[in-house]
Amino acid sequence: HNYDPKETRQYLELNKHNAHTTLYHLLLRKFLRNGGQSPVDPFSDNFNPLLQKPLPKTQIVEQRKLENMQQQQQLKQSMNASKSMGDNRTKTRQFLEKLSARHSQRYSSRGAVAGKPVSF
Repeated sequence: HNYDPKETRQYLELNKHNAHTTLYHLLLRKFLRNGGQSPVDPFSDNFNPLLQKPLPKTQIVEQRKLENMQQQQQLKQSMNASKSMGDNRTKTRQFLEKLSARHSQRYSSRGAVAGKPVSF
């Protein structure tokens, strides 16, 4: 497992849910199931409540600001992507209408109705 322990610890302290923290909890559960003792496990004989320190409010506020900024950036990116997809759809629709009009003009003598686009 190529996860940086400092980074994983930071994610745990921030109460994040990602691959780092999931792996940590799975490995901790395996360790405890095999008879290991953890000072942060409330059911352990070695439990030390002083190790469970809450985060300072300033750090929590800063983390939430960062998360909000990241969410706003992701929203802008998805909006830009959907806008470009809409532009592509419009261009595709215009192309198909032109193609249909050309088709109608070419083959109008063979029974097609000139001026009516072919529906797709």
